Amino acid sequence: MSKSKSKCDEIKVILLGESGVGKTNIINISTGHSFNDEETATTYSTYSVKKYSIGEKEYKIYLWDTIGQESLRQLTKLFYQDSKIVIFVYDIANKESFEQLKYWTKDVEEQVGNNITKGVIGNKIDLYYNEQVTTEEGQSFAKSIDAKFLSFSAKSENPTSFNKFMLDLLVDYIEKDKNNADNFDKRKRRITLENNDLKPHKKKKCCK
Repeated sequence: MSKSKSKCDEIKVILLGESGVGKTNIINISTGHSFNDEETATTYSTYSVKKYSIGEKEYKIYLWDTIGQESLRQLTKLFYQDSKIVIFVYDIANKESFEQLKYWTKDVEEQVGNNITKGVIGNKIDLYYNEQVTTEEGQSFAKSIDAKFLSFSAKSENPTSFNKFMLDLLVDYIEKDKNNADNFDKRKRRITLENNDLKPHKKKKCCK
């Protein structure tokens, strides 16, 4: 009999970036749907579910598509909570969308801290003839925020490279989560030992 997989963990992943960078289509093709050339701006946040397996463990990933419009950004912040992985997306043919990543990364850091697992996607590489942001610039930015980087085209590529990218991020998250748990256990043991040292010791009665 084959070894059954243990209960899958649920992990929330959010995609952030300006309106029109292709967040919706990235999620669409990665979850088996078609690319939509006439995609309109997202006006409310939704999610799609995808499962990944690592060894005998299965993970259910909730990919959240968020609002990029500046006037609605306060609504996007509501979905930061409980996120384990954040993916920042920009359009390589739109320099402004890349520069705005500074806002998104700063906003995430202020809302949920800097310990979250991060990725950066330079999307729409099929528009290379209109490139305004080089791959090197994207890689450099990703490195500066300790994030993994992917050059991608939701329109012309199959989802294989995105799935590999997502698996890499998932492994990073698992390792980071394990390290945090190990460090927490170490701190808890240290505090327990320190507290025990502070407890008054009963004096032993001397024998007559």
